[in-house]
Amino acid sequence: MLIGEILEDKTSARPFNPDTRHYWPASVTGEGANSFELNVTDPDFRFPQVWRSHIAVDHRLPGGVVGTVEFLYNRDINGIYYINANLPAAQTAFTGVDIVRGGPRTGSTTRPPTSSRARWS
Repeated sequence: MLIGEILEDKTSARPFNPDTRHYWPASVTGEGANSFELNVTDPDFRFPQVWRSHIAVDHRLPGGVVGTVEFLYNRDINGIYYINANLPAAQTAFTGVDIVRGGPRTGSTTRPPTSSRARWS
């Protein structure tokens, strides 16, 4: 099956036709597609789920104040691990402590303030 897409802002050039045969190609040669996408799923694949538990207790304290204790628990069940099989290996690696202002690999050589009281702007 081939899937195509055309994104146009001016739809007057291609008006809608409710007859689906209008969009069939004029001729079909039977040749293979120039490119294709293949999606594969393991037969033992289990859909991901999330286990969520929540419990809370409210208690009136002296002075009319209401205190609340709450517990939340989340856990992935059958979580999916994504990989990009076409991603090449890293070409460079960080060396030393990464203290470059602006985050990793920004190309900035500005160092953060050395004073413990200084704040980043």
